[in-house]
Amino acid sequence: MARTSISRTVVKTICDAKVIDENNDIVKQEIVLYGDYDENTAQRAARKMLENERILVESVKHESFYGTMSLEDFANNCKKKNRKEW
Repeated sequence: MARTSISRTVVKTICDAKVIDENNDIVKQEIVLYGDYDENTAQRAARKMLENERILVESVKHESFYGTMSLEDFANNCKKKNRKEW
């Protein structure tokens, strides 16, 4: 029998960080990353996401949920690559 839905556990890493802005002011910011990161890997990912090397992640916490979506909704809303016909 064909599957009619797609499901996945999604982990969010919520980072408390200090960001140095273009005026050299330190701004506390909450940064949300999708995936399971520790402080080191979260810092690298946050720098890449915000395109700013001057970020210090001070702490992280995690949330997760199990999500389900119909295959029809997934096919209509996902980014498509390598489309093939036969």
